[in-house]
Amino acid sequence: RIASDSNAGRGDLLRDAKMAFAGAVAGAISAATLHPIDTAKTLRQSNPKIFHGTSQALSHMVKNHGPLSIYAGVGTAIIGAVPSSALYFGVYEGVKVRLTKQVSRLRKEKWCGGKGRDVFPFKCRALIHVVSAACGNAASSLVFVPKEYIKQTLQAQMGTTASGNVNLGAVSIIKATLKEQGLKGLYRGYWPTLSRNIPSAVLRFTLYEEFKICLVPN
Repeated sequence: RIASDSNAGRGDLLRDAKMAFAGAVAGAISAATLHPIDTAKTLRQSNPKIFHGTSQALSHMVKNHGPLSIYAGVGTAIIGAVPSSALYFGVYEGVKVRLTKQVSRLRKEKWCGGKGRDVFPFKCRALIHVVSAACGNAASSLVFVPKEYIKQTLQAQMGTTASGNVNLGAVSIIKATLKEQGLKGLYRGYWPTLSRNIPSAVLRFTLYEEFKICLVPN
């Protein structure tokens, strides 16, 4: 039995790693693809009097700083998205599997969804998904929050400096922030981010898992 538990544990860790890898790849691709839109959003939020729309913000960047300027901070976004998304999905799936097994042992029934199947009551399923989503988001935010701070600083300075001026790079921004504000400067907004993202993640994943049971019985 000890050997069986050990093999099961290794299997779970391998599954967690695969889920994390899938999340990392998805996060990197989405971050790179949607970065220009994210740049426009950051400019509009930082300078609403100057930038009145997405197309106007992007055209301003291209005209004054060149076409590559709309990708300001994309390296930081991708580098941050990889571990952030890996943590998000890896932790979510890992916690979900382990909670499911524990509840299964307690209830002495198997986790299987679909009509006509032995399925956990909704309150058990919801508890598993709520806890899993909250853990995934809290872990992801440890990387997501400083990544967003650095990325948005890179994007915002492109919209406020004149063409030809030297802007701070990601490393310089990190050093300056740590020197002036300490580590808490990089994590400014961590708790507000959690208060916004955890309810969103809980709702999203709970609905996602419930719709899976309804739409994919097997």
